[in-house]
Amino acid sequence: MDQFDRAQKLELEERETRIAEHQAMVPSGKPSTHCVDCLGEIPKERQAAAPGLRCTRCQSAVERRNGGPR
Repeated sequence: MDQFDRAQKLELEERETRIAEHQAMVPSGKPSTHCVDCLGEIPKERQAAAPGLRCTRCQSAVERRNGGPR
């Protein structure tokens, strides 16, 4: 495993940890109000239209990195 692979693995582990911590704070069945990546508030319109864990800016960045919507 080279340095790039180790960095990618560490980033993924950190992201998964933040998501798990965030999900533990959000009441079950309710939309998330803050992005797990930037911790910025997710606008109510986005919460209603596309419930998820990320704001539009962070979700777009993830999709660009991964090659498309997830």
